[in-house]
Amino acid sequence: MSVLHRNILIFAAVIILGLVAGSSLYASQYLLAGDVFPRGTYVAGHDFSGITRDEAVRLISEQADKFASIEYSFTAPEFTYSIKAGDLGARLQVARFIEQVMEQEGRRGVWEQIHNYERRDYPIRIPIEYDREKYNQTMADVVGSLKDPVRIPRVKWDAGGNLVLVPGQDGFRIDPEATFKALPKYYSGEDKITSSLVADFESVNVNPADLKDLVELGSFSTWFDVKNVNRSSNLRIAASALDGAVVPPGREFSFNIAVGPREFSTGYKEAMIILQNEFKPGIGGGICQVSSTLYNAVLLANLPVVERHNHSVAVAYVATGTDATVTYQAKDLRFRNDTGSPICIKTIIQGGKLTVRLFGQRQGPLVKVKIERDVFGVTDFKEIRKGDPEMPLGEERVDHEGVKGYHVRTYRVVYNEEGQLLKRELLSSDVYKPLDKLVFVGTKLPLPINPIPDFPSQEIPADPENPGTEPDNQDIPETPGTKPDPANPEDPGTIPNLPPAPEGPAEDPGDDADSSAQPEPVPADDDGDQG
Repeated sequence: MSVLHRNILIFAAVIILGLVAGSSLYASQYLLAGDVFPRGTYVAGHDFSGITRDEAVRLISEQADKFASIEYSFTAPEFTYSIKAGDLGARLQVARFIEQVMEQEGRRGVWEQIHNYERRDYPIRIPIEYDREKYNQTMADVVGSLKDPVRIPRVKWDAGGNLVLVPGQDGFRIDPEATFKALPKYYSGEDKITSSLVADFESVNVNPADLKDLVELGSFSTWFDVKNVNRSSNLRIAASALDGAVVPPGREFSFNIAVGPREFSTGYKEAMIILQNEFKPGIGGGICQVSSTLYNAVLLANLPVVERHNHSVAVAYVATGTDATVTYQAKDLRFRNDTGSPICIKTIIQGGKLTVRLFGQRQGPLVKVKIERDVFGVTDFKEIRKGDPEMPLGEERVDHEGVKGYHVRTYRVVYNEEGQLLKRELLSSDVYKPLDKLVFVGTKLPLPINPIPDFPSQEIPADPENPGTEPDNQDIPETPGTKPDPANPEDPGTIPNLPPAPEGPAEDPGDDADSSAQPEPVPADDDGDQG
């Protein structure tokens, strides 16, 4: 091979290597700078070429600032309710949207991103997040604005034990959970958002003649600590609101509708609940024991359950898998009356015992119902130690004991009178988080004790009339405190009586939470249990 040919080959190789190196360098910039949008990326008409994720978030956030003031309109037959997005608790997840666009661009591959600069347009489709507390308040306002809300019929027992019917009122029943699920999940730049208000018009008429010959369909009791005054008061108010409620045949019963809102204005008090692994005061603590007692009575009456939620932490007044937590306008307990006659609910409180009894007309042959549970997972709790600057150093106080976590499956098993199995129904598969034991440890240092004052020495002049005698002791100023013991020359005397060091605040005795039932948590991530 000639020198010329060799030089040409070398030159060509250098060019090829340069191109490869340049392409590799260009590709590596995309691989290493993954926060930069490739050329040709457009979002809502904005050119995102070469800008970072943070810059893209700022750009779209400016365009989405108007979202908080746009109008949400809830509609139902002959009813409309409007509210601003910000008041509803609706927020745009702009960063999540930008991440989704970046992910779609990443699926094109590095080589495609490098060589394909054709314009790619992404429309606005930003995920919406809702503040559940603000949404619940909105639903409460919606119910309050209804002209014809449904009012359930009730019965009273006279002195002779006879039923007296108090008619209800036909009207609209709103389903907050179904309405929440129907809320739009994405925002596409609309000036107004319309969402369905899930509501049905209900007839709750009951024929007084159908309230005769009633028998007990199911009954269940739980126990509570009467010394826990606020919790017991809440429990009694909820039980009283439930007492006498009537479920017409074929209709659903809602615990939240029957009991109503849990507010200070309706007599409810603060009771201890568990929030972020600590006991905190919260309104309505104790109501969940009423709903859980009703739930068990419903199960034993063999009635179909429409809605039920377990607590986030296991409670003590019922077995795991058989509790039912409620929060107004959010988590409800609902069951359906599938019998051909009305069902009456009666609540009884005797001392610290709550009983819920369901009465109706017996339909079909007599059956026996058993509730079975399968605990297939247990998670132990941890001990959390937290410093308390108000408690003396070295002292400890247990805020609350730990509770294990559980995985539980619950079944309803139905037998006929002869003991033959009719059905075995899976009711729920529940997860209970462990509640860590919390111990407060004192970190407050003791105050230093004041030292004995250092008095200056004094020279006592000799008695001119009797220079050989000691001066009279009563004329010598004494150091504050007691005199030395004459019988013990080595006793220098006691330390002066100093004023006592100021004490810190009295130790918190802790809440008087129900000894038979742990108060329930309002997770920031969960449920606002009113247990």
